Amino acid sequence: MTILKPHTPEWFDALENLNPFQAAMTRRVIALAGNDNACSICGDTEAAAFAVANVPPPASLRLCDDCHYGRALAGERFTPLAA
Repeated sequence: MTILKPHTPEWFDALENLNPFQAAMTRRVIALAGNDNACSICGDTEAAAFAVANVPPPASLRLCDDCHYGRALAGERFTPLAA
């Protein structure tokens, strides 16, 4: 399976089909951050790209350290994506 790079047009198209609310929220967060490389959750501009384990594509996100840590504590598993 191909993991889509977070925040690309293809990624948003796929996310729109799976979860339109999440797609809209992520669009708003990165628009407010003014940076496509911002965290998908909070908009922090220091964020890395991750694939989410055991979830079908486009299960990838850009996460800052805090959001990555919080989601990992909640049981999500992540694999870093190449830049």
